[in-house]
Amino acid sequence: MIVFAIELSTVRASVAICDDDCVLAEASWIEPRARHQRIFAETPRLLKDAGLDWPQIDLFAVGRGPGAFSGIRIGLMAAQMFAMPLNKPVIAVSSGEALASEIDADKVAICGDARRGMFWFAVCEDRAMGAWKLCNEEDFASKIPSAAIVATPHWNQIVALRDATKDSHRWLEGDQFPTAHAVARLARAIKISEPLEPIYLHPPV
Repeated sequence: MIVFAIELSTVRASVAICDDDCVLAEASWIEPRARHQRIFAETPRLLKDAGLDWPQIDLFAVGRGPGAFSGIRIGLMAAQMFAMPLNKPVIAVSSGEALASEIDADKVAICGDARRGMFWFAVCEDRAMGAWKLCNEEDFASKIPSAAIVATPHWNQIVALRDATKDSHRWLEGDQFPTAHAVARLARAIKISEPLEPIYLHPPV
């Protein structure tokens, strides 16, 4: 199965064309505001590098967050726009689950800066991802199971949380980013897409 995968939920964009678990072509770039319109310029080159054309893509996969809201919306829009002319399926997966799937551990916590003094997190145990939730800095340590490996794409914003959990958790140093390859792998494994909309944990303002 050939999958065109898009992951734009963090400052590091990732786009890949995969044939099963083999990456045929990929691109990544850093964009501090995480809007990632560059995807539309990168797409023709990806197809050329993979030696493919649109009709040969079987499935479009896209990360839906949590993370940078503008990037997530652009990713969801692009996946549906690319898929629509040939009526190809689109599967959305959690970007955080994609990141957790690349960490070799039985218990992983993925967290990030939700702004407004809050943090988002979910815990993956034995490859089963829990629900995404919000908490404040004071409650963070009590929400993450002991012995969990903790990873975040927002290291500079939430590194202070490490001090409150360092005795019971192991943090992966620096920003950890989900990849389009991991998004493709998750999408191939499921039959029903998550909603084609961003994971947005704050209520609307």
